[in-house]
Amino acid sequence: MKAPLDVEARLSDLAAERMRLASDLRRAQLDLEQSARRFRDVIERNADAIVVVDQDGTIRFANAMASKLFAASHEDLLNKPFGFPLVTGETTEIELRSRGEPRTAEMRVVQSEWQGATAYIASLRDITERRRAEENQRQLIREHAARTAAEDAARRLRFLLDSSTALAASLDYDTTLSVLARLCVPAMADWAVVYSVDEKGQVRRLEVAHPDPSKTPIVQELRGATIDQGGPNPVLTALRTRKSLLVPTTSAQLLEEFTETPRQRALVRDLGCESLMIVPMISHEHALGALALVSARPARRFDEDDLALAEDVARRAALAMESARLYEEARRANKGKTDFLAVVSHDLRTPLTAILGYADLLELGVPDALPPGARQPIQRIQTSAKHLLYLLNELLAFARLDASREEARLQKIDVRDIGREVAEVTEPLAVARALGFHVDMPNDPVLTVTDPDKLRQILLNLLGNATKYTERGHISLEVDVADGNGVRIRVRDTGVGIAPEHLSHIFEPFWQVDPTRRSRDGGTGLGLSVVQRLVGMLAGELAVVSEPGVGTTFTVLLPLEDSRAPMAPEDSTT
Repeated sequence: MKAPLDVEARLSDLAAERMRLASDLRRAQLDLEQSARRFRDVIERNADAIVVVDQDGTIRFANAMASKLFAASHEDLLNKPFGFPLVTGETTEIELRSRGEPRTAEMRVVQSEWQGATAYIASLRDITERRRAEENQRQLIREHAARTAAEDAARRLRFLLDSSTALAASLDYDTTLSVLARLCVPAMADWAVVYSVDEKGQVRRLEVAHPDPSKTPIVQELRGATIDQGGPNPVLTALRTRKSLLVPTTSAQLLEEFTETPRQRALVRDLGCESLMIVPMISHEHALGALALVSARPARRFDEDDLALAEDVARRAALAMESARLYEEARRANKGKTDFLAVVSHDLRTPLTAILGYADLLELGVPDALPPGARQPIQRIQTSAKHLLYLLNELLAFARLDASREEARLQKIDVRDIGREVAEVTEPLAVARALGFHVDMPNDPVLTVTDPDKLRQILLNLLGNATKYTERGHISLEVDVADGNGVRIRVRDTGVGIAPEHLSHIFEPFWQVDPTRRSRDGGTGLGLSVVQRLVGMLAGELAVVSEPGVGTTFTVLLPLEDSRAPMAPEDSTT
């Protein structure tokens, strides 16, 4: 009876175990389903697009983000070719189009299984916005760099323009070099030295510039320090080789070469010398000097761009120095010419005055009456001597004007008085040449402030010139007020006229349209040049209109009266 009971108990236990196992299985299935749901939820909600691709490259699974990335429904993606190479273990970027818009995705691939077969899980992250942000950042960096470069270029151009203007402002050689030193500090360097080369080829420090006034004693001492002309100074090397020197970081050896004595080295150390540029100033293969630019700060190291700017400034400085040198040579030559004219004109007047004086005495019968045949030769002596005196006076007037030794002595005058005086002198000359002579002046006074002697000289030269070059017809002198803007004086003639191509030359000293006329007319070619300079001295304007074969008109325009100048007395001899 025992056996059946045991079997029953065993069956009961088996049933209970089966029930427990079934319960565990249901719980496991529930857990698995819940885990699958959680996994699917994680996959579906993942911010990255996840795609499962089999070995044939066909999409077996795609989450919601994949549909969004590829702009396709879940059904449209499944069982379709993926279309991109799958490389495990690497991160690659792919370019695709979503709703017609280009997108960029970062893809990571791992090998896995899908339904018992080998497959690949591709995770794709849309990095389009990040790439755009990075590109925008790069573009901003490029734009900032371009803007900075443009600003630097603009600053350099402004500096070059300002330096050119400043260098051209003076035609004095030493002043030009001093200006150069001040231009470079602190715009290009912390301090600078300008070297010049004299006519003997000796190099000297002409200027040392430093922005700190407290360094003035050091600067002055260094400026006066000697230079060993045969030493290793790199400035001498740059001048000899005509090549610039760029030293981004100076050394103790260079400092010794740059200076001649321990005292000079101490002065340079006090000013600071961390970086150095030496640029020669060359004009027509001739070394005029050198520019040394020094940085006293370790943070400021010169580079090739700095050297290019320094060389550009040096070229402009060399042009300015060459202009100053040529101007000085021209000034000395012109002064020599002017002094020669003045001395010759003045020294010849003394014996000429004696000739005229004795000729007058002989004509008067002192000491004895002239024989009948001697009067005509004496008169010829007088005529030739007076003409020679006129030429000397013209030369002397030109020399004084050219040397800026003339000054205007202003006073209020009636221009008609000067016109009448000049007309009285010129009319006989015109009549002698069978020319008509007309004077046209208003009835009312024509007042102006001017130098009466210089105005008289202007009109005498213009009327004399008109008489000389007019063979028939007439000459006229006209005075009027030019619409309230000034006093207008015209000298007209019906002479040979001046060709248009010659009008720009008639005021040049010693120039004549027909040089052969000089021997016939006895002129110097200075008359119109003197007129132009005198008119300028009187703050007036001079114009000429001419037509060959018809005649010439010279117009002088002078300012009207100025109440600040005293009126000349009526009985004054102007």
